[in-house]
Amino acid sequence: DLFIENFAKPSLEWCRENNIQLTGHILHEDSLTAQVAMSGSVMRYYEYMDIPGIDILTENNKSFWVAKQLSSVARQLGQPWMLSELYGCTGWQMGFQGHKEVGDWQALFGVNLRCHHLSWYTMEGEAKRDYPASINFQSGWWKEYKTVEDYFSRLGVVLQQGKSKCDVLVIHPVESVWCQVYPGWSTNLGPQSDGVKDLEKDFIKLFYGLSGNQIDFDYGDEEMMSRLYKVIKGEGKPKLVIGKAEYEVVIVPNMVTIRKTTLNILEEFISAGGHVIFAGEIPGYVDAIQTDSVKPIANQAFHVPFDVNEIANLCRTVSPSKMEI
Repeated sequence: DLFIENFAKPSLEWCRENNIQLTGHILHEDSLTAQVAMSGSVMRYYEYMDIPGIDILTENNKSFWVAKQLSSVARQLGQPWMLSELYGCTGWQMGFQGHKEVGDWQALFGVNLRCHHLSWYTMEGEAKRDYPASINFQSGWWKEYKTVEDYFSRLGVVLQQGKSKCDVLVIHPVESVWCQVYPGWSTNLGPQSDGVKDLEKDFIKLFYGLSGNQIDFDYGDEEMMSRLYKVIKGEGKPKLVIGKAEYEVVIVPNMVTIRKTTLNILEEFISAGGHVIFAGEIPGYVDAIQTDSVKPIANQAFHVPFDVNEIANLCRTVSPSKMEI
């Protein structure tokens, strides 16, 4: 809250007063631990950027969920552009095939504005070894780089057509890390707490499980959900609306704590006939206070073991109209 109120909002307000679009990224997004240690919540910050963005370093970074966090907020807020600073720390040796592969998976998850890292004015002094390579005249292939950008320009045009359809919402478990922070819980942006290590593993496992089963989904930040939600019955299936996005299925993954506001949303959605899946352990805390009050709501929902194939199959069963990736 301090970060949002004292940095994010004032920065956005200043940019708008001066007719400047605000973009960029939050430092260290690759894991739940890194996000909490550096900024608390990266997803909540995206609301206060004209063009929200991420930073994917190195050629072999497989933190695909970073782009999914970004595209989730963008879809919910109706933000058409998603920036990625990419190719940092890839080295002088990476060729066009590597540029295509890194760009392809980010485009798959919604990135449509490419911010190249980086183009130097000079290679003098230490600059030559400062997170290469330079995507500029210092590289021998500079004049041929149009081949890469023409490809992504065309791909970007295609991906901008129509409206994406995503019926599944996964409650983001970042606040379950917050409640387990203590002196020494993390070093060098990695978890030392066994509880947080388990959360990290389950977070990644669910991402790969849904994506690997070609089920598209968004993450839901609990604080944002509390302000942006509504439940609509209408014709057909009930929908949980978060901002400008609509969902037919909500998944509550392995979480330690859940907000009271989120429980109220789930209860309202279930009462309207909506589908909620509790996957794995039912949260034993509400607003970080130990309680059994989640169980009565979980008993009204689907409750399955934390098995990604079983979760995926249940998603297909309760929402057969879902469009897959």
